[in-house]
Amino acid sequence: MRLLFLVLLLVCQNVWAAPFSCTPIKMVVQNKILLLSNDNLATAKIYFVKNTSARSLWIDHPVAHPSASAGWASYLRSGNWSAIVLDRKSFSISCVAIQPGKADALDCAEMLSVCVPQNMAVKSLRKGTYWLVEDQPWAAFWAALQKRI
Repeated sequence: MRLLFLVLLLVCQNVWAAPFSCTPIKMVVQNKILLLSNDNLATAKIYFVKNTSARSLWIDHPVAHPSASAGWASYLRSGNWSAIVLDRKSFSISCVAIQPGKADALDCAEMLSVCVPQNMAVKSLRKGTYWLVEDQPWAAFWAALQKRI
């Protein structure tokens, strides 16, 4: 699955002449939750996230006190891309499939491919961890990303 992700990334770079490279991250997962990190807090880090599974899922940020936190979940359809900006040292992401009457926790390492684009920075002065682009096929993802960085 990861090999397919890398091949698709290379093909997409050639087809749309995307002027960047994206380095796949080593997945750090605890109890099905993906842990993203940012070693350089002086700059925000961008992560590209692709749903490589055959099913649509919700990506969420688990919190200790859900009632005191604003909604953060984002829907990601099979094959689509999202981009997240991270300005804190670490950030956890859970993956969930919602079926009528139940929610199934999924292993994010089995559902997602994640990479860090090289030589790409957010120009916005906006602080925080937020979705830069959500749930788009590659061409629409790239077009939306170009407007926001």
